[in-house]
Amino acid sequence: MLLSFLLQTASANNFIFHWESSFDIEICKNAGVTSKELKDVIDYWDDSIQFNVKTISENSDCESIKNNVIQIKSGDNLLPDNVYGTTDIEWFYYNYAPDKKYINNATIKLSNKFIKKDNTTLKHEMGHALGLDHYDHEIMRSHF
Repeated sequence: MLLSFLLQTASANNFIFHWESSFDIEICKNAGVTSKELKDVIDYWDDSIQFNVKTISENSDCESIKNNVIQIKSGDNLLPDNVYGTTDIEWFYYNYAPDKKYINNATIKLSNKFIKKDNTTLKHEMGHALGLDHYDHEIMRSHF
């Protein structure tokens, strides 16, 4: 019981952003990610983080950034050669609580060389899209 409390407390301290409400996920065309892989990643994080995905759509155009959406994109032109993935987050805060940052939208960018084994890169980047920072966690280390 004490270990569970300590893990929850440690995990809560690694959030730098929060989703204010449920969100959609779009797998963009040619992202190299399947719905099944994404659902496995969601299940992985759902065990330790509370969040609510409204819909998952595949083969989206992802031409524009949308509110309350995580978009997953792929392509070598998106990232430097030595980077497997990054996550860009647009956020906001309320004047009455400037220390709490809420996610407006997130874009996960994967290189064509991202680590598919066990969905490692996607799990890591989804952790960021859910609001986590790097910390001493099997997936969220800065160099996994």
